[in-house]
Amino acid sequence: MTRQLDIPSEAHVRQTLAATIAAGRRPTAAGTARELGLSNTTFWRHFRDIALELQTAPEPGSTAAAAIPAPHDHETRLRRERDELAEQLSTALAHLRRLTIDNQQLRHQLEDAHKVTNIDTRPRVVRETP
Repeated sequence: MTRQLDIPSEAHVRQTLAATIAAGRRPTAAGTARELGLSNTTFWRHFRDIALELQTAPEPGSTAAAAIPAPHDHETRLRRERDELAEQLSTALAHLRRLTIDNQQLRHQLEDAHKVTNIDTRPRVVRETP
């Protein structure tokens, strides 16, 4: 059995929000719903636009731009980080290739210095990277 709820008007909800702001508090959907005697779900169902406004509202005393970063700023930062990480990975791989070549050359020099005979029949290939 469902009970009938007295849903306040949008004007009444906005008055409640104004009173919360006048008291120096930041209004939230859950807090406003509690003040109106509604559940958070009911508040969202009937006043979705207001609830979404409350989610994106800036902190009292701050500018809107500083309080809420724009989605494209976040995406731009993530792209920049991705590009930096890709560059670091590329540099690390180049160093690894260079170290592998240097290691191979040093091993051959060491074997030659100690007159080590290699019984491997495959030819030695030393590649230099430009």
